[in-house]
Amino acid sequence: MDSKRYSMDELKDRYPDRWVILDNCEWINKSTVRSGELIEICDDDEISTKRMKYRHEGKNYTYRRTSEGGYSTYVHAIGYRVEA
Repeated sequence: MDSKRYSMDELKDRYPDRWVILDNCEWINKSTVRSGELIEICDDDEISTKRMKYRHEGKNYTYRRTSEGGYSTYVHAIGYRVEA
């Protein structure tokens, strides 16, 4: 993959409903990426494997999904209550 810097808006337009793995990110705040160098693009079923690969290689990376939905997460907390 190229090392060109892309804004998150560009990535959302180019790769909807995908995961992007980024390096050298510019941050808006502690959780919001403004831009980054694109390392890889992957689907929902690939993201766990790709994250493990880069972690094993010792790479410093960030991953973000370009749109909402299509994935799930698990939160483990003691004494935490969620109401809908």
